Amino acid sequence: MDQLKRTLPKNSAADSSKLTHAIDVIHSTGGRVRVENLSCIVGCSPRHLNRLFCGNVGVRVKSYIQLAQFHRTLRLICSGGITLSQAAYEGGYADHAHMTRAFQAFGGFSPSAIPENLHLPGVFHTHV
Repeated sequence: MDQLKRTLPKNSAADSSKLTHAIDVIHSTGGRVRVENLSCIVGCSPRHLNRLFCGNVGVRVKSYIQLAQFHRTLRLICSGGITLSQAAYEGGYADHAHMTRAFQAFGGFSPSAIPENLHLPGVFHTHV
C-alpha cells in the first residue's frame, strides 16, 4: 500500500487525501463498497473520484473496487475452509455465477480451477 501511495502523481493536498482515503476504504471493505457511497465517505462527487482514480491509478474507481473484491474473494478461497458459495457471499457477489464471471474477467480462470502456482500480490491484501 505504501509503495502504491508513493507512485501516485502529485495532486492538491485535498485530492491526495481523498484518493488515499478512498483506497483505504476500498481495501478495508474488501471491495464491498459502491462508488456512490465511497464518494460520500471521502467527500467528493463520483465523477471527481473517477477522475482522481483514472489520473492517478490508471483505472476507473469501479474497476479498482471490482479488482479488490476479486482479490479478497480469491484469498478467501485459497485460505480454505469455506465453500465456493460461501466465498461468493462473503466476497460480496450476488451469486456464484457473478463470482465466476469476475474470476474469468480478472484471473482468466474459474473459482473451482485456481492455478496451484498462483502468487497473490500484497497490494490488495485485505482482512479475510
